[in-house]
Amino acid sequence: MLDEFQDIIRWGDDTLKRIRTIIQSQKRVCYVLAGSATTIMRNLVYDRRSPFYRQLVEIPVKKLSEQTVKKFLKKRFATARIHPDSSQIDRITTYCGGYPDYVQRLGMELYLAAGQGGSINEERIDKAYEDMVLSLDGEFENYFAALSPLEREILLALATGSIQPSQVAREVRKPIFNISKTLTTLMNYGVIERPMKAQYKIADPVFADWLNRRFKPMQEEA
Repeated sequence: MLDEFQDIIRWGDDTLKRIRTIIQSQKRVCYVLAGSATTIMRNLVYDRRSPFYRQLVEIPVKKLSEQTVKKFLKKRFATARIHPDSSQIDRITTYCGGYPDYVQRLGMELYLAAGQGGSINEERIDKAYEDMVLSLDGEFENYFAALSPLEREILLALATGSIQPSQVAREVRKPIFNISKTLTTLMNYGVIERPMKAQYKIADPVFADWLNRRFKPMQEEA
């Protein structure tokens, strides 16, 4: 299994052709090429210029549904003899945004805080979420620093409430046609989503929250 395959794609067609040759030479091996940049991964399969054109089976993996997260949380908490009520389960589910990693992280924070057979409440859930965001600070910082200056400006605008391209353009003080390509690039890599026409949002709600907390005070002071 090759994870985050969109990073390998950046190495160019020669690398992809070499990988294709290796895969074709092995008869009893199944390869999984996984990536979070959904548009780029689809192009790997359906773009005629791709060395893997029509040679792979696309299996989209979406975020977990709310019902799936709630069912999982109830089951896992029950094994630790912790029984949160429905409003508390809803609160945890909202914080996680359907991301399995956050479900596990936040669930573990709550388990460690409550202990076997313990109890949780809204205050404890909020504290566990704060601890989770704090634990991700270094990871988010490195990820954000690796983006281009314009990509960072656009994400900050989205995190602080601008959702339409015209609003983002005003926030970053650039003509709208200058940001359109960057918006498309960020969407291709799965960093942002377009829930409806002419509206964008950051795909990862925890990352968006971190950006808002980390940089909004600086913007207000400026």
